[in-house]
Amino acid sequence: MSRVADLLDKGSGAVLVTESTIRDKRTNEIYSKTTAKLFIRGLGNFGVRSRFKSNDLSHPYGVGQERSCR
Repeated sequence: MSRVADLLDKGSGAVLVTESTIRDKRTNEIYSKTTAKLFIRGLGNFGVRSRFKSNDLSHPYGVGQERSCR
């Protein structure tokens, strides 16, 4: 399963953070959890530092606090 974990406004662009989890189909045990950060140039200046709540994912660039959608 994959999800958007966060979206950060970096001024000249945006950082999209995704999280993917691989689980055992029968036991639901987590085998692997990965995060990816993608810088999208030209998509910044939307005025919100973080739009999605991140439960157990540390934010890039030292942000370190959860923020919810407004």
